[in-house]
Amino acid sequence: MKINYKSSIFLKSLYNQILIFLFKTTEKITKSRPLIRKFILISIDIITLILSINFFLWITKGTFLRESIDSFFDLSTFLLISVLVFLFSGHYKGLVRYQGSKSLYLIALRNIISITISALLISKNNWDSFSFEGYIVLWIFSTTFVGSIKFFIRDFLLFYRRKRNFKSSIKVIIYGAGQAGAQLAASLILTDNYEIISFIDDNPDLWKRSLKDIPINPPSKINKFKSGIDQILIALPSINQNRFKQLIDNLSKFNIPILKVPTLSEISSGKAKINKLKPISVEDLLGRDPVKPLNNLLGPGIENSVVAVTGAGGSIGSELCNQILLLKPNKLILFEISEPSLYEINQKLNSHEDIKTELIPILGDVANFNLIKEIFNIHKVSIIFHAAAYKHVNISEINLISVLKNNIFSTNSIAKACIETSVKKAILISSDKAVRPTNIMGASKRIAEQIFQAYAFKEGINTNKNSTLFSMVRFGNVIGSSGSVVPLFEKQIRNGGPITLTHPEVVRYFMTIREAVELLIQASVLTKGGEVFLLEMGNPVKIKDLAYKMISLSNHNKKDQIELKIIGLKPGEKLYEELIIDSTCQSTEHKLIYKAKEQCIDPSKFFPILELLKNEILANRELESIKFVKKLVPEWNISDYFKEKYENLIS
Repeated sequence: MKINYKSSIFLKSLYNQILIFLFKTTEKITKSRPLIRKFILISIDIITLILSINFFLWITKGTFLRESIDSFFDLSTFLLISVLVFLFSGHYKGLVRYQGSKSLYLIALRNIISITISALLISKNNWDSFSFEGYIVLWIFSTTFVGSIKFFIRDFLLFYRRKRNFKSSIKVIIYGAGQAGAQLAASLILTDNYEIISFIDDNPDLWKRSLKDIPINPPSKINKFKSGIDQILIALPSINQNRFKQLIDNLSKFNIPILKVPTLSEISSGKAKINKLKPISVEDLLGRDPVKPLNNLLGPGIENSVVAVTGAGGSIGSELCNQILLLKPNKLILFEISEPSLYEINQKLNSHEDIKTELIPILGDVANFNLIKEIFNIHKVSIIFHAAAYKHVNISEINLISVLKNNIFSTNSIAKACIETSVKKAILISSDKAVRPTNIMGASKRIAEQIFQAYAFKEGINTNKNSTLFSMVRFGNVIGSSGSVVPLFEKQIRNGGPITLTHPEVVRYFMTIREAVELLIQASVLTKGGEVFLLEMGNPVKIKDLAYKMISLSNHNKKDQIELKIIGLKPGEKLYEELIIDSTCQSTEHKLIYKAKEQCIDPSKFFPILELLKNEILANRELESIKFVKKLVPEWNISDYFKEKYENLIS
């Protein structure tokens, strides 16, 4: 039969009117009191049971319930018993829209009980001719009818909620049609805030099939959906880092925000649920798995000992204190010159449950030798991690005296105090900027390294059984630390841009704060004295590429308008960083941690020059200080900032 245009308009209008009526009715029911909702559900079950009995009689006997007193009594008894069984067994307690297959099994069990009791109690007017098989058929019909209506109500409620939120729903693609993808889809469907357009999977065996009535497509189909997609959700919790980076590289070209489910370890440990979606982090873009520590290198020398951390309130220092606390030292001494930072880290560490370590917050300047020596003596410090330093390159260039005074004097005071109080181990946190430095921060860090090297190799020190083992750890760019480019880019993206990039060819090595801290702790076990420890950080990352990926993967609603602005290299900034000066790396017990023994200035020559530099710094003579820094670090490539400032006085 051919339907004309007017008829189709009428049918469509009728369909919409019916939906509107059902939606309004559903809205009233869902907002009504619990007793009213329960009454409505009981009424629906009674009608459903009457229909199932009549259908059963029609199929088995070709008739319906007879219009007699006995029939009415029998029907009423069966319905009353069924409702009572449903009520007392919790049939009406569950939320309808969250019902699963278990509900059907419970309905089947309740109907067995109802039919059995009814067969024993009611008169035999209508039941005596039924065999055991007949009751089985009645049970099948009643279970089918009640279960079908129950699931119809559930699906209608879900459909109603999705329709109501249709315009504001987030349209997504789920990448991964495995168990994690199925769990994520089920969770999102119940929230009503998402509309799942498609699953995407690499497995050809799954293509053209469906999961939860949602089609599964190959990755090539993403381009087809991209104009109507708000987010791509990656449901591959067990994927390795290299494969994940390849996937992100492929998906970032679509310029759609990408979120991911937690890792398997986070899910299995209960730290996160499958629907706890997270944005793609910078760590995911590095293209390597995080370097995991060796358990036998975490703890020895720290447990039951006294540990001190300078710069305890900084980004590296605070995480270092957190990790040390887990290794259960007797005492943890927190050195910090900033009172707010010291208060914050002390409060944070004291919030740890079942803490038995004594926390000792020390407010003061670690360049103060007498203070350091007194604290070391009183508390019998075994290990010190020296993280206190000025490290912002562009600020350091215009505050040369302050940076040299802080970074050099603090290191010398600590090293001297370690020797005089027999501290067992001292670990200096250095930087890749100390290798052939082009800025004063890097040069000051290189001199700090030389101080530790000089004390490590000073005649007679290493032969003394009570001597201190001095070692250094060189970091790359630590993601999330103060001064890292990543937080700056994130802030600029949130503000709508522009992203400021000093040079399109700048590359950097990256490591996470956790990796940096674990490297420090493991170095304290591996050290024999005088080494520089390095972490295998993979290939350096081009900052320009990193910026573009961060823009592409951001949730910013105007990301197409975010500009990348080249502002030129800052004074003292390099295009690329290095990790080794003049030696080759040697392997250690950890296959991704290396050590190097680099050449150093003879202590008999080094310390007199250091003393002269100290005098110039205390006299606040910048030009003379630069000249002595150049003597100690001849490979320092003095920036144009200082050359222009002092014209041709600096050779």
